[in-house]
Amino acid sequence: MFRPRGKRLVHPETGSGFFSAQKAQALDFELPTDQFVEILMRHDDIATIHLGALVEDGEFPAQPLVGLEFKKGDLAFVIGLVIKIPILPDAAACDTFDFGDLDNRIRSRRSPEVADEVVCWGKEEMTDFHKGGYAERVRLAIPGGTLTSFPSPFLHTGRHTTITEQEPTRQHQIPLANPSGPDRVRAFLEPTFPMAKAPQNAISPTREENFPEWYQQVVRAADLAENSEVRGCMVIKPWGYGLWEQIQRQLDAWFKATGHKNAYFPLLIPVSYLEKEATHVEGFATECAVVTHHRLELKDGKMVPSGELTEPYVIRPTSETIIGAAFARWVQSYRDLPLLINQWANVMRWEMRPRLFLRTAEFLWQEGHTAHETAEEAMEETKKMHGVYERFLTDHLAVPVIAGEKTEAERFPGALNTFTVEAMVQDRKAIQAGTSHFLGQNFSKAAGIEFEGRESKREFAWTTSWGVSTRLIGTLLMAHSDDDGLILPPRVAPTHVVILPVMPKPEHEGPILEACAKLASDLAAQSFHGESIRVEVDRRDLGGGVKNWEWIKKGVPVRIEIGPRDLENGSVALARRDRSPKDKQFLPMSEAVSGIPGILQEIQESLLARARAFRDEHLVEVGTMEEFRKFFTPVNQAQPEIHGGFALVHWAGSSEDEEALKQELRVTVRCIPNDAALRGGPGVCILTGKPAEGRVIFAKSY
Repeated sequence: MFRPRGKRLVHPETGSGFFSAQKAQALDFELPTDQFVEILMRHDDIATIHLGALVEDGEFPAQPLVGLEFKKGDLAFVIGLVIKIPILPDAAACDTFDFGDLDNRIRSRRSPEVADEVVCWGKEEMTDFHKGGYAERVRLAIPGGTLTSFPSPFLHTGRHTTITEQEPTRQHQIPLANPSGPDRVRAFLEPTFPMAKAPQNAISPTREENFPEWYQQVVRAADLAENSEVRGCMVIKPWGYGLWEQIQRQLDAWFKATGHKNAYFPLLIPVSYLEKEATHVEGFATECAVVTHHRLELKDGKMVPSGELTEPYVIRPTSETIIGAAFARWVQSYRDLPLLINQWANVMRWEMRPRLFLRTAEFLWQEGHTAHETAEEAMEETKKMHGVYERFLTDHLAVPVIAGEKTEAERFPGALNTFTVEAMVQDRKAIQAGTSHFLGQNFSKAAGIEFEGRESKREFAWTTSWGVSTRLIGTLLMAHSDDDGLILPPRVAPTHVVILPVMPKPEHEGPILEACAKLASDLAAQSFHGESIRVEVDRRDLGGGVKNWEWIKKGVPVRIEIGPRDLENGSVALARRDRSPKDKQFLPMSEAVSGIPGILQEIQESLLARARAFRDEHLVEVGTMEEFRKFFTPVNQAQPEIHGGFALVHWAGSSEDEEALKQELRVTVRCIPNDAALRGGPGVCILTGKPAEGRVIFAKSY
């Protein structure tokens, strides 16, 4: 019935019927049968989550809704009167009320909806409160609202809740000169925008409505990151960085297991170093940030650059050249090889259209760099690390990828071969999730990485590079998340299990928190893939529904609630993020403890299976250019719907042909698949009609 927000409590049905309350514990009363009205509310959140920000002093006494006398009274009195007013199911969904204070005027962005008819729960009898002319009071309370009819999903009688249709919406602005009594309440109720049924999800818009905006809203709702004051850069918040730490830690262990050691190299690269490898530099030239001065001076009240550098520096877009210079010093003989180095660092690429985690001017990544005695050894290394990425994406991130080789047009600048892992996300576009490059001797010749060979001859080393970045976070978000927020695979989740104490009365606090601490300790003693279960007890002084939905939006795999009744029964309420938020299991506490590792594994496997099924559904064979164009062309050109996918086509086109298709349809060859079944046998190129050795995958991409 109640939901606290700070020290204020707001009734979920009546919303702004009153502005503040003292304590929920004071409201110890029962509702008769004929007053029982169930609300199907989005996320169990209240309608007036932003109400407190609207009231300047926050100390308004309780106020009854329109139609009642405006007298000061305590909360119990108000509820006793207001509860009899039937309210449309979903009327109290999140953000039903949303107000802005503009130039001393209040403007409501959405409006409550009031039922014209309410049917009873089950076989109970309910007094018909509509016979006393309440519909007229509704019109008085909400002048200008447009209301429609729709079925009420929670009603057991099979009847429909109908809404009184009123005149078209118009804007109302109420001065705040004397914001008290009926004027204050009416100001809160008057709508400015057309009313519609409140969405049943935490994220708006949904994936189907606007996938790019949905993505941004999930990032915000999950509290992963935010845009910074620096153009194109982001602040990675603790939950987002905790996710990156898990990815980093697990990959780092694999790198070390394959013989690699970590090092760190300078952030600034002399421009002269880049000039040594013209082909490589050309691929990054337009994205380079350049440092030209070494100090600032105060002139006319402004800080201006001074002390021009004798040679400009580039903030590393990648580190082949600067690491190559170090390798040239470290490698003198074949006995120094192989040289297997990895770096965890930040890089800068001046993206024109940044998007959090996917494309930002600055981002975090790892870059491996190795030098070898022979081409065979270098190619073996390239493919080995390509396989590491494929296994990590699949086993840890639960993202099924297609591994393959890039065409010449899509290779890393300066590489002889580039191998990639391509993921399909829920708008059916591709994300290049990781790459491994066979660089041949191009970089070693430019950097002077020479060694004395086994026959005492000077030879150039064969080099590789490979890397992934914080783009992995964007990848798993778009692969798994839903319209309620982030969904995290347990193997990389910063927290596996969150425990939510439910304490309706002060006397419950001690025993319940003690039980939560004991449960957390028992869970932490369990292991999941050789690691202790990561557990967090949310002790914050917030309403249970608020905390629950915060963790849903953050994607924590398992939520456990413990309340007075659970404590009495020795049980817990357990919910999984890969299932509906309303789907809860009630388990004995001992069973929950012993069963958590298995539940986490089930979640991990279910996410992978779901993502694989989605990818396979939208991986299609295309045999003609007509089919190809139709596959990648949206029906709605103005606001393209989700369309396309991965197209398997026989291909023998040139780099110029690829560029032409990119310009026409915004598609590229994602890879030549390693999987023989996907690659298939010889065929005819759908564009040129030339013989093709096999198929490639085309897709739109990020």
